[in-house]
Amino acid sequence: LSQAEVASVWVERIQEHPAIYDSICFIMSSSTNVDLLVKVGEVVDKLFDLDEKLMLEWVRNGAAQPLDQPQEESEEQPVFRLVPCILEAAKQVRSENPEWLDVYMHILQLLTTVDDGIQAIGDGGSGSKGRPVEQTEVFLCISKPSSFL
Repeated sequence: LSQAEVASVWVERIQEHPAIYDSICFIMSSSTNVDLLVKVGEVVDKLFDLDEKLMLEWVRNGAAQPLDQPQEESEEQPVFRLVPCILEAAKQVRSENPEWLDVYMHILQLLTTVDDGIQAIGDGGSGSKGRPVEQTEVFLCISKPSSFL
């Protein structure tokens, strides 16, 4: 992704395989390996920098899936929402080394460049309008105030 001449090919391949979204969200929401979380954050950050359309698809991906859908089959995959996954990864990274938090702060900043991203941050990724933004507010208030100056 860091090589301009092949970055578009990588973005195209990632767009063609929507399961990558679930894999990345799973890692961000459940991994305790900070090195892995930093690298995944760097990949997501670069992808969103390169392709706003992909960012919008990922922001909308979780919101398009119903929250109250019963899980009848044990093989059914959980619904991942991008913002809560980003916040969970950022909390884990912050606990290890606050300096590594910059990549997740930049991802959140990129999300604020589109209306759907602002909405996703505002509703905490729940997809329900008017819901308190407690998780996002708590994270932003205690994460790294100097990065907002």
